[in-house]
Amino acid sequence: MNLISAHQKLTRFFEKKMVDSPRLTSEVLISHALNIPRIRIYASFDRIMTDNELDRLRELSRRITSGEPLQLIVGDTQFLTYTFFVESGVFIPRPETETLVEVAVNFLREKFSAREIFLLDLGTGAGVIAVSILLQIANCSAIGIDIDARAAMLARKNAAHNGVGSRLSVLQGDLFAPLKALPDGVFHCIASNPPYVRTGEMPYLDKNVRDYDPAAALDGGDEGLSAIRRIVNESDAFLLGGGMLIMEAGAGQAALVMDMMEHAGLTDISVRTDLQGIERVIAGWKK
Repeated sequence: MNLISAHQKLTRFFEKKMVDSPRLTSEVLISHALNIPRIRIYASFDRIMTDNELDRLRELSRRITSGEPLQLIVGDTQFLTYTFFVESGVFIPRPETETLVEVAVNFLREKFSAREIFLLDLGTGAGVIAVSILLQIANCSAIGIDIDARAAMLARKNAAHNGVGSRLSVLQGDLFAPLKALPDGVFHCIASNPPYVRTGEMPYLDKNVRDYDPAAALDGGDEGLSAIRRIVNESDAFLLGGGMLIMEAGAGQAALVMDMMEHAGLTDISVRTDLQGIERVIAGWKK
C-alpha cells in the first residue's frame, strides 16, 4: 500500500469511528509512524509502505480509537504556532487557552513596552502560557509554578526547546506558596489556567480528558471555583499597581469570577470568549 492510499483509508476509518479531525489525525499518525514531515505524505504519495510501517500505523490507530489523546501518542502538540512536548501525567494544552495568551500579550505590549516585564504563570503545566508570552515579548521574564514535579520539569524542557529557558524560572509548589519571600507588588501580569471542573462532573468528562489528564489539573472542587477563588483573593500582594490578573474559567463561570475580582478590588474587569463562543477568559486590573 502506498502513502496516499494508506492516508485515505485511515481517514475513512477515523470518520467511521467519529475521531476528531480524521484527516489531520491520519496525517499526524502517518508522519509519526514513518518519521517524516506531513508534507511528504503528498510529495511522496506513491511510496510503498513496508509491513513494519503498516503494523506500526495499525497500533497507533488502535490507540487513537481506544481514546488515547493524539498528543500523548506523538509526544508533542501545537499551541499557537509553537511546538510543545507533552507527556502522561501532565495536563495537555487546549486551544481555548490561546485566547488568554492573546489578551495577555496585547495588554503587556500596550502598557509596559518600554520596561522590563515580569510575568507569573500559576499552574504552569507544560509551560505553554509563559513560554508563548515570552516568545512574543522579548523584554519579559517569567516565573512558572506548578505543584507537580513532572509538570515543572516538562515546563523547563519546553522553555529550553523554544529558546526561552534563560527567561523562565519554574518552581514547584502550591500556587503562591513558593513566592512568600518576595516583596509586595512584583508582577505586571499574573496568568493562570487553573482547575475549574466541578467535582461532580469529573466522571462525565470525555474519556480522553478524564482518563489521561491528571485529576488535580481538572478538579476545581464542588463549585469548580476553589483554585480560582484562592488565586483572586491572594493575587493582590503580588501584583504591581496597574497590573493584570487574567484567568481561564469554565462554561457558565465567568460572571462568578468577575464578581470575585470586583470584591477583591480589581477594576475594569472584562471577559473574552473563546473560539467556540464560550466566555472563557476573565481579566481584571489592580488600581
